[in-house]
Amino acid sequence: MKKLCKADSKEIGRCCQELLDAGSSPRYLCRKCARVALEKGRLCDPVKIKPSKKKK
Repeated sequence: MKKLCKADSKEIGRCCQELLDAGSSPRYLCRKCARVALEKGRLCDPVKIKPSKKKK
């Protein structure tokens, strides 16, 4: 699959489970379109998501 930012609705429909798996614990956010992904290579302008600190 190409970059998520460039995916059209038909491609999204064909790869639905792959997208759900990739978005379950995202590590990167695209600065252009706000999509998230596990791998930065799937986004066109990725930035690493910093893990949130859990409150006790």
